[in-house]
Amino acid sequence: MKRLKALTFRYPLLFSVLILALTMVITEIPLNALLEKICGLQTSYYLSVTLEQAVCAALVAIYIARAGILQHTGMLKA
Repeated sequence: MKRLKALTFRYPLLFSVLILALTMVITEIPLNALLEKICGLQTSYYLSVTLEQAVCAALVAIYIARAGILQHTGMLKA
């Protein structure tokens, strides 16, 4: 985690591009095909996008918390 935190502060643009690429890969997982069997087509697309975005947001929040940079991101008071 220390190496990843150092990478975050040393190369913030590169780290942002890596996070963007990771979230793009996660959001392109075709969950709607699995959910379509349970609910309708439109609902499956909505649930798929919602679940994928929630997972991406949770992963970023977990990284921020575990890296100990909550104060740097403005999530804690100084």
